[in-house]
Amino acid sequence: MGEGGIKSATQGYFSIDPRDGEADGASDTPYKKVRVVTTIDFYLN
Repeated sequence: MGEGGIKSATQGYFSIDPRDGEADGASDTPYKKVRVVTTIDFYLN
């Protein structure tokens, strides 16, 4: 990134849910749907 860098990073939203079409915790699958929304501001040269 040269002389630039990350100015700030904010994790605004995070969730772990069963995959679409599955009942809540009713199946044996380990797969989950994870959603993360992150905002990162960079310094620009």
